Amino acid sequence: MNFQPSSNSSMNFVCMACMSGQFSMGGISMCQSCGMNCQTCNGNICTMCMANSIPVNSSGNTSCQVCPMATFALAGDATCTICPMNCASCNQMMCLTCNANFQLSMPTSGFNTNYTQICSPCPSGQFSMLGATVCMPCTSGCTGCTNSTFCTSCSPNFQLNTTTDTCIQCSSGFFSTGGVTQCMLCAPGCSNCDNINTCLSCMVNFGFTLMTGSMTQGNCAMCGPAQYSNGFQSSCTACSSNCLNCTANAVCTLCEPNFSIFNGMCVSCNVSYCSLCQIPNVCASCMMSFNLDATLNTCSCGFNYSVVNNSCGCQNGFTDNMQGCVSNCGVPNCVSCQATGSNQCALCLSGYILDGGQCTLLCSISGCGMCNTNGECTSCVNGGIPNLDGSQCIQCMVPGCVQCSSNNMCSLCSAGLILQSTSMDVNQQCLSCDVANCLSCSSNNNCAMCA
Repeated sequence: MNFQPSSNSSMNFVCMACMSGQFSMGGISMCQSCGMNCQTCNGNICTMCMANSIPVNSSGNTSCQVCPMATFALAGDATCTICPMNCASCNQMMCLTCNANFQLSMPTSGFNTNYTQICSPCPSGQFSMLGATVCMPCTSGCTGCTNSTFCTSCSPNFQLNTTTDTCIQCSSGFFSTGGVTQCMLCAPGCSNCDNINTCLSCMVNFGFTLMTGSMTQGNCAMCGPAQYSNGFQSSCTACSSNCLNCTANAVCTLCEPNFSIFNGMCVSCNVSYCSLCQIPNVCASCMMSFNLDATLNTCSCGFNYSVVNNSCGCQNGFTDNMQGCVSNCGVPNCVSCQATGSNQCALCLSGYILDGGQCTLLCSISGCGMCNTNGECTSCVNGGIPNLDGSQCIQCMVPGCVQCSSNNMCSLCSAGLILQSTSMDVNQQCLSCDVANCLSCSSNNNCAMCA
């Protein structure tokens, strides 16, 4: 049996052996497949199973069953043999794939030397899936993970976010011991540390001191008055001369008395109420409310002011109206009155002139001697008169004219006089017009327009 008929070129029949995993019942029957995983059989009875399968008797018949994971069998074996530890699959010589978080490697001394390839644990920060042959890196900060994004433990100075299953680096001034611990506060002044007792670097204005016998670990102490540090592992350094407080890089923020800050340094400034000297003892800017006299190199208060608590304030009997100290006598813009309560000013603020005991705005209009509160000229000097809108002073030398629109161009004559009719005539005159019911005369008593 286990042969089947086959014709040759002479049309004669010959018998050919069945292939592995097949059988025949003899005679003229053809080869048929044995049962699954069976290498040789006799009808329904398997006589030899394929590799990684073993025979099983069921209802008088013998079939083949695949070996469980992490076991193997040679063809014809009656039982499955357990693979070496952490192998997911193997043969009699080596591991072929590994359990999760293991990878294929060469055996080390002391291991069963019958195997040329075994499974070793993944290094920290790497992982593998079941059935893999090599380990893959976890995401940054992970020391343990189940896949490329799911962290189970973290590196030192990282903490596990249980919501996203990722490792987040601790903020400056915090540390963690790794694993699943949370970030904790470093010692005061530390910007970086690996435990609560020692520092690896310091914050700005804290000085670093190495611990005995250590090359990296130390302590951070706050710098004293008039000292600074740039942080990291720098020590405390004295500020520049005459400086009471400074920031990193020795930039002064507070000087000793009689010194002022200029370009981050303290410059001698022995000028009362001066806030800035760019040249020693030469004031460039006074304290708020003080006025600088660059010629005298002094800082002083204005008229009717006095110094109160290092600031200028009005003297008794005067009030600050945001333009200066004015008298309390009730006259606006008055510096001093003729007598308290008299409502008669004796001296006005700068920019105002005294007019009948009151202070009137001094105009900036050329030739104007007095303006109203709207800044319109009401009185001119040197023989001029205001124009119609009070914006300038003009000459109005036309006899009998009381109002000109421009220089010597009369627009209004005095009572009883009539402006001559031709307005473009440069020889305009104010003429008497005695003709009854006449509005305008072109010459004496010659009517040009009737009423």
